[in-house]
Amino acid sequence: MPISRFSSFVWMVVGASLTSTAIQAAEPVQSPPIDSTQNTNDTNTQVNADASNNSSTASDETTTTKVSAVTSTEAGASSAVARQPTPSTANTDTPVATPKAKPGFFKRVRNTIFFWRKPDTTEEYVAMPAEPTISVKVNGAPEELETNLIETLKQVTISDFEDFQFGLPRFRSLATDAAQAVGYYDANFRFSKNGTDTLIIDVVPGDPVKVASQKIEITGEAAKDKPFIRLQSSPDLQVGDIFNHGEYEKTKNRIINMATDRGYFLGHFLAHDVQVTLPTKTADIVLAYESGVRYKFGDVIYKNTNGSTKLPIKPEVLATLQPFKPGDPYSANALAKLSRNLLDTRYFNNVQVDAPTPDALVDEATSTPAVATVSSTAEIKPPTDSNSAAKDGASPPKTNETESPTASKDATPAAQAKTALQGAIDSSILNDQNTGLATVKAVDIKDDHSPATNNAKYSIPVIVLLNADHPNSAEVGLGFGTDTGPRIRTQYRRALINDSGHSFDANAEASKIRKALDVKYNIPLGSPLEDVFSVFGGFEDEKLNETSGLDVNTKTITVGAQRAVKPAGDWQRTYSIRYRLDQLENNALDNVDPSTLPPPFNVAGISTNQQALLFGFGLNKVTSKGGINPTSGFRQFYQIDTGAKTAFSDANMVILRAGFRGLQTFAVKHQIVASADLGSIITTNFDDVPYNLRFFAGGDQSIRGFDYKSLSTQRNGYNIGGQNLAVGSFEYNYLFKPKWRGAVFVDAGNAFDKRFTDPVKVGAGFGVRWASPVGPVRVDIAAGVSERSVPVRLVFYIGAPL
Repeated sequence: MPISRFSSFVWMVVGASLTSTAIQAAEPVQSPPIDSTQNTNDTNTQVNADASNNSSTASDETTTTKVSAVTSTEAGASSAVARQPTPSTANTDTPVATPKAKPGFFKRVRNTIFFWRKPDTTEEYVAMPAEPTISVKVNGAPEELETNLIETLKQVTISDFEDFQFGLPRFRSLATDAAQAVGYYDANFRFSKNGTDTLIIDVVPGDPVKVASQKIEITGEAAKDKPFIRLQSSPDLQVGDIFNHGEYEKTKNRIINMATDRGYFLGHFLAHDVQVTLPTKTADIVLAYESGVRYKFGDVIYKNTNGSTKLPIKPEVLATLQPFKPGDPYSANALAKLSRNLLDTRYFNNVQVDAPTPDALVDEATSTPAVATVSSTAEIKPPTDSNSAAKDGASPPKTNETESPTASKDATPAAQAKTALQGAIDSSILNDQNTGLATVKAVDIKDDHSPATNNAKYSIPVIVLLNADHPNSAEVGLGFGTDTGPRIRTQYRRALINDSGHSFDANAEASKIRKALDVKYNIPLGSPLEDVFSVFGGFEDEKLNETSGLDVNTKTITVGAQRAVKPAGDWQRTYSIRYRLDQLENNALDNVDPSTLPPPFNVAGISTNQQALLFGFGLNKVTSKGGINPTSGFRQFYQIDTGAKTAFSDANMVILRAGFRGLQTFAVKHQIVASADLGSIITTNFDDVPYNLRFFAGGDQSIRGFDYKSLSTQRNGYNIGGQNLAVGSFEYNYLFKPKWRGAVFVDAGNAFDKRFTDPVKVGAGFGVRWASPVGPVRVDIAAGVSERSVPVRLVFYIGAPL
């Protein structure tokens, strides 16, 4: 999108003497650059032309052009609309709709015969292709100027380009606007035609206008607000920069958007001026913004959308999800966080958070009628005319309230809006009291602007609509591995069991080597997102193929309880107690010499039971950007579990584990993924440690290229599990197509003995990544490159790498 000149107050000074001719002229309207937002307050401007001072002066005299934007209601009869380039419709990709031709003779006969068929009364259209546009080549211009010239001039259609001489004034006007928009006020152009569709522009850019000074003043309560203080020190244009109209507008829009997001709904610019002096090619910027008071949050009202008089969750549970309290300063981010918190609980099928703000009620500068919001149930002060407030600072007279407000035809737009809103509030309260609200508070709207009462009266109610009619959900995931074969994972969740916020989860997994089922019942102790107590249980049946023909089958039953505490933006802390009972079986009677078996396989063909009661504490923290397909993030966790022979455990032991996952995207196309897993078991007798509590490596979540849990310390050629774990991975991904990345990776490590004497195993390979709607899907071909006989594995996996 091209950048055009802005529509703020611009004072252009040309020459050096005191004699001047003041000409009130229209100012071109600023179109934002590609990454900025148009300030609607400066569009649709008109100006007054001073007919008494319109004579030109001699070349050695100073000519001063004042461009003063005023609203349409202030413009006189002699006003003229500011000129701006109008993009051709051919510059869009939208086809032109043209009425379809009249039905033919046979179709009309058919419609007459089958008269009972209801004819299609809608007018039919056919899509016509958009008219092609020219191509533009620019010589001699700096990059930014060249880009803006091309973006501006390429809107010319080929049909308009045919009469080149006739179109030259328009081409020059467009080029001048495009050059001034990026700071080149003295640029000269020479246009030539090449063929039927190419415009060549030879440019002598001249020296650009640069920012000589910049003053940004914030008054009102925002003057002490830290985001505004930071904005004042970091505008988009700095002193010494080329004066780019788009960057100037970006700073203005940052101020406006920040004021809206932070509750300064009565804020307005006292001045937004730029003085451009052409002899010295300098620009002096003045931005003065009056924020007014900052609105506060009012009452938060929860409502069930299914018409029930009872909310799906107790109000005291909902209150724990609010990141603000009534009376806190208004913040759009806090509203968004409330919505996210409610959705993240997974209790609700639908959440709608609404906070009717004053700027939606009335704009007295343009006499726009207000629209009353029926869900508003707290006091809202309509905005006043900022011009009159700035001039005399007087408070408007109070409006008399009545028990049944009605809008007067002679009332001002603000008064009509207040009256309509008061009636809507009264009606809403009556209706809501019959349909069930967590909080209902009838209030009055007043126009009292006195300083003593402003802070108490500027409040915004928050209305939250909830629906929890479908608390059950199920998910299914598929995967494949050379070692596991096809595998399926399913999850069932009862998100809401009662109005206290209890929930239930069940997970199942099945493959040729592993079958598992676990269930969990969750009870919030505070916020459902920050403090949850859970009881859980599970069963696991796993078969591992050892070397020399030995198969080991383990069956495990686990029960326990845990408390997970996760303050917002902080570490998650987990306190747990769990008991596990393992049963080990092997086929040693048929395949191997029992005398060679190490513990715990040394009793061939007989089941061996192992048990452990573990007390645990864990820390976990995840930060990520990009949603279910993250572009950056980091995860770290630390876990300690302890058991003792005196407390239902086969060994005295302390199990330490730590893990790290990192992902970072560079320049969109390049992505690095790295991970590390560490662990150690401190014990007086490693042989007594239950087999399933020891460390193993290998598999698609460990060292790719090796089978699942196929790597560990060996004794007599059998994997007995490691006392230490150290595994690392590094992966590079390249975006070769939207949502598709190619990957190369290397994994290394092992589950080592006490002295780390086991060899390091290395896996490497390549694959593809797809950013699917349900999360990253990866397909890898990996090889165990550290082995003499290199094993090759195919891996298919769904899930984020963090």
